[in-house]
Amino acid sequence: MISVTNLIILDPRESKFLKRWVTISLVLHLIAAVFSVGPYHPDEHFQVLEFANAFMGGTSFKALAWEYEHQMRSWVQPLFYSGLIRMLQAIGIQKSVDHALVFRLVSSLIGWGASSLLMVLSFMWVSESRVRATVKALALFWVIPYIHARTSGENLGGSLFWIGFSLFFLIQSKGRTYFWNLFGIGCLFGLSFWFRFQMGVIVFSFSLFLLLNKQVNCRHILGLALGILATSFMCIIFDRIGYGVWTFTPWNYFRINLIDGKSELFGVWPWWQYIYWSAVFIPPLSGAIFLAALIACFAKLRHPLVLAILPYFFILCLIKNKDMRYLFVILPALPLLIGMGFPEIKFKLKRILFLFQIQNALFLALVLFKPADKMVLFYSYLKSNFPNDVELISTDFDPFFIGGIQNTFYRPKNYHFLHYSSLKKIEEELDRPFLLYSEKFEIPNEAKKLREFCQVVYQVYPNWIKYFNINDWLSRTRQFSLYRCNFPKKSD
Repeated sequence: MISVTNLIILDPRESKFLKRWVTISLVLHLIAAVFSVGPYHPDEHFQVLEFANAFMGGTSFKALAWEYEHQMRSWVQPLFYSGLIRMLQAIGIQKSVDHALVFRLVSSLIGWGASSLLMVLSFMWVSESRVRATVKALALFWVIPYIHARTSGENLGGSLFWIGFSLFFLIQSKGRTYFWNLFGIGCLFGLSFWFRFQMGVIVFSFSLFLLLNKQVNCRHILGLALGILATSFMCIIFDRIGYGVWTFTPWNYFRINLIDGKSELFGVWPWWQYIYWSAVFIPPLSGAIFLAALIACFAKLRHPLVLAILPYFFILCLIKNKDMRYLFVILPALPLLIGMGFPEIKFKLKRILFLFQIQNALFLALVLFKPADKMVLFYSYLKSNFPNDVELISTDFDPFFIGGIQNTFYRPKNYHFLHYSSLKKIEEELDRPFLLYSEKFEIPNEAKKLREFCQVVYQVYPNWIKYFNINDWLSRTRQFSLYRCNFPKKSD
């Protein structure tokens, strides 16, 4: 547990209140880390876990995503995970699903640290009448534990920045802006950038604020700058280790995605797309939060929190390629922004606020226990029960081959996949035991032999869900079903 007395002076009641909600936040983060398995976006897997797996010898570097060839992804996170894998293997933890759990736990704990420090910061920046509500929102806002459980660069880069951001103002309030403290904060900012290069916009905006508002002197600037340079030098060495040659990945990323326009191949949207997504993502809660954050920004336009967030959001709107995950770095700070900048709420609006709280509670309960990617549950079952030799028969696509890229991190050793053009072909040609993989909830009625000799051993959804198959939604939902089939041998 953090020692709040070392960060800010609070009376005993407020200190007890803060510790209680920091603890609640920790519990929610740990639950999300355990149950929210899988990636939110494929990049979270293929550009992090697969890179780490290749470095550990689990796959060929040639099998990695196209970013590897262009040397445009930092190796700091994959090498960090590779080190964790070696430590886990040394104590007998060998399964990749267990490694992924540890990665999520580490990500969640770092994110929890960021949220906890933002809670402490609330007592400095938020009025006494609403500081408690702000602290509760930082603990209970449904998207925060979900984002922090992700093993993505957006999450870790954002968390490291908010830790450094909070520590700066907390140590400043206690007159402890010593050189080495600022050097440490500079290291956090540097790591934030190398985990996710877009964080450079936020780091630059915040640093510019410090300079223009004379929040730091030359000695302070030197400490921050040397911290950023030290971590950058270290991360350049990491890239040399990962790629085998000297390269500067931030420039490669900027040149290929923005100058060469590679990012636009993955979709082009108008400047207002983030506003639209915010309105329709989870109506009316998401739209109300966006509107409240916008009002708070205008109310506190010169505040360091606003000047760190707003330029980043503005640049995201200008870039043609857009994705909701790019907002992950600023979402955990929105409760603090709204708490300090939104006008006082009248009594009639408090009833509407209660409805938003109910909606938030429902989504919080959902994301804490719902997998981010159900396919990883299938991977986990397959590797736990067939860790070495396994062959899948299917008329569907290979579940370990996604978007033209091999998923080798979760794949069992000596894995084989045989594709058949139809279920009828399987019934005609096979006369041995085998595992059937299907993306349908049930085997079709016309495949009589398969229905007779195959028994389901794994399904994402339980069998009783078919009684709630309203409007036949199961047929339109991708399943991950595994059957053990024992066909009788054909007579000579």
